[in-house]
Amino acid sequence: MRLASTSTNSDTISVLAMGLCTPVGLTRPTTIAAMAAGLNQFTESRVLDDEHEPVRASMLTALEFSLTRTERMRTFAVPALKECLANHVVMSANERIPVFLALSEEQSGSSFDVDQIEASLQEAVPDTPLDFLPTGRLMSGRAGFFEGLSMAFTLLKSRRCSIVLLGGIDSMCDLKSLVHLVETGRTLGAGNIDGVIPGEGAGFALLSLSSKVPSEAVFGNGKPLRILGVTRGNEQHHFHQKEPNLAHGLADVFKRLYQHPLAGKRRVDHLFSCQTGETFWEHEFTKAYLRNPYLFPEPLRADLIAESLGDAGSVSGMVQLAMASHALKKLRDRFGGSRRALLYGSSDMGRLGACIVESFA
Repeated sequence: MRLASTSTNSDTISVLAMGLCTPVGLTRPTTIAAMAAGLNQFTESRVLDDEHEPVRASMLTALEFSLTRTERMRTFAVPALKECLANHVVMSANERIPVFLALSEEQSGSSFDVDQIEASLQEAVPDTPLDFLPTGRLMSGRAGFFEGLSMAFTLLKSRRCSIVLLGGIDSMCDLKSLVHLVETGRTLGAGNIDGVIPGEGAGFALLSLSSKVPSEAVFGNGKPLRILGVTRGNEQHHFHQKEPNLAHGLADVFKRLYQHPLAGKRRVDHLFSCQTGETFWEHEFTKAYLRNPYLFPEPLRADLIAESLGDAGSVSGMVQLAMASHALKKLRDRFGGSRRALLYGSSDMGRLGACIVESFA
């Protein structure tokens, strides 16, 4: 299909295609089906915690445990990219697709080689020229997806490109990362009931301005899916410091999202959260929610990605987007009209992001 050329001043972003690869499903449809059914792949690893018990992780057991973090990330990223670009749009001659990648923060685990990952991605789709931007490596963990959305929106509005590829890739299930998480007291176990289940996976989304998407280009189980507004922020009292987090940063992100001109001051129908299961994030959301009750559904309807994938890190936002397409379809089928979901992410170092996704007629 070919993209249209019209535009509007109040444009939104449309999702043209998606690809996912996670421990519960190697494609977007299988991941959605598994998560909707409440399935998980929480597995005992070969790493022992301080209680000499195996660390549980949300990991793809078909992979050799000896693989490095880079190798695990690459293994998830390639099939997710191929799925996303299986029916990619026709572009102008010599046009390269700009790429933004949401990646882990520095303190999340062992090091990884982004150059190798990017090279593997281009090799996987030799007929689709990818433009890995110098500013496109977003080392912001669970907030990276929202930083990428914001930057993609700016680039698309500039009319310097017609489509943008946004990805999220992470793994905290390699040997060195699991040992690091044990040493920093982050893993869930008998000796730490306020810990995380490390996760992994990858996802990609192909994005365009909504005004350039032809009417037959739909996504989200046959329903058009668009992103109305994105807001970002910072929390000074983040996870890695000792002062109490009063959620000033997240509350402000929610407030600005509600006031976003494309969102129109309307309640969303569903919430998707990046919370890892640790009480720090639960308390942060509760405080921010209580200051912005008019943004959320009543009663509150929410899904936590961690219930199926553990702490999926920088792929969390992409999984939220896929699950939103499924949830909004169910709401549209039941109640009709356009339906909205709010997605948000908080990184360990205090970076924040949120967006509203709409499935519409």
